[in-house]
Amino acid sequence: MTTRLLLSQTLAPNTEVRVDGPECHYLVRVRRHVVGDAICLRDAQGVFFNGTVTRIEKDAAHIRVDAEMTAPPAVGHVHLLVAVPKGTLFDEVVRRLTEIGVQRLTPLHCERSVLRPGQGREQRWRRISEEATRQCGRSHPMQVDPFTPFATALATLPEATRWTLHPQGDSAVAVARQTGPLVGPLQGLVGPEGGFTPHELDLADAHGFRRIHMGPHVLRVETATVVAAALFVSFLGGMD
Repeated sequence: MTTRLLLSQTLAPNTEVRVDGPECHYLVRVRRHVVGDAICLRDAQGVFFNGTVTRIEKDAAHIRVDAEMTAPPAVGHVHLLVAVPKGTLFDEVVRRLTEIGVQRLTPLHCERSVLRPGQGREQRWRRISEEATRQCGRSHPMQVDPFTPFATALATLPEATRWTLHPQGDSAVAVARQTGPLVGPLQGLVGPEGGFTPHELDLADAHGFRRIHMGPHVLRVETATVVAAALFVSFLGGMD
């Protein structure tokens, strides 16, 4: 796997960039690169470049910026709003959604939610998205919103196709076929371990969310979220 560095500056071919901090640690200590090795660079604009390690110092590395690369194709905008499950399960949800191509994730506090994550957990989720971005090669990390109350999140959403995951909903695949070609944005609600309350379901309905299911079985929060992400990205043409 080609090593990718995520840089905060704008790059241009035939220049040299100095890399320090976590990216240098990843390059030298984790991936153990040496002078002459070829790597991939992603700059602040999401543009990818080939690069070559030219010099390694104690706390920094110098890399020559070579030709611009063809960026991976973008998919339609998918925004998932997910009730945070207990424990650390949401860490893996963030990682998988970043890899699949979800653009935005809103961690929700619902009436039946158990976990109330603090700011430290939110920062960890953003860091996980950055790491997954480096691994999978997408141009920008997934946007991870602050932990948000259910009603507040619904009240501030932009216009989109809206679906609520619910065991008694319509088939997601059937709904997508009936709707015809989807271009996004597409928003999806995933409830907590005990499900959405009747009040929350009514509120979602009032905001234009249609209830859908993804099969005959009741899925755990983390499973339902990853399956929904894959389906939604596929519906928007991201997995042709």
